Amino acid sequence: MYASQGATLYKITDGGATNWATITAPGGSINSIAIHPTNPNKVAITTADANRVMVSIDGGATWVNYKKNFPDFSALEIVWDDNGADALYVGMNYGIFYIDNNITNWLPYSNNIPNVRINELEINNLQDKIYAGSWGRGLWSSDVQDSKLGLTSVFSVDNVQVYLNPASAEITVSLISPSEIDIRIFDLSGKLLIYEADKVVESTHSLDVSLLRSGIYFLRINSENGEVTKKFIKN
Repeated sequence: MYASQGATLYKITDGGATNWATITAPGGSINSIAIHPTNPNKVAITTADANRVMVSIDGGATWVNYKKNFPDFSALEIVWDDNGADALYVGMNYGIFYIDNNITNWLPYSNNIPNVRINELEINNLQDKIYAGSWGRGLWSSDVQDSKLGLTSVFSVDNVQVYLNPASAEITVSLISPSEIDIRIFDLSGKLLIYEADKVVESTHSLDVSLLRSGIYFLRINSENGEVTKKFIKN
């Protein structure tokens, strides 16, 4: 078990038979603790300082900074998903973000949730659902990220292409086979900016991004065959 008080992290391994051990935890006040569902030595915390998220794989002896590409919002809640890829979801002041062993940076995972504070995250692995408790906008649910959609999938990061990138006025999605897809474009905060539903695409589909400000965006494509997220730059 792990517990926190302010910036101090405590750990006990015998169910309370002995005293709690104090762990040197990096950063400021701890907002949330998540223990990996199959490995109790893997623990992740969200902090109130600039580090945002820290992860330990040795029970808190050492820590790795997982801030990566996080926007400058407070990280409030964190949860592991037992999906075989060490997936982490983080609830922030604005939306939800996702990372696992197969990707290098956090991806927005708000899935139409308004830009509200996320105070609680829970995962039901029997139904493969993630539930988010928000501040003022109720309870939301979504399918969890499927780590089994690998490079052999018909719908994967390798066979879904996005160009031009960087883009000025238009980006084009290219598929290797016809699909009916939903398309969403998010900014770095997870805010949904463009949504096109039920688009039947034979090979390519173009989107007007001329009204977007210059910066980095995420394009998420959903179909019955899976989900792909691509990053692009708007000039």
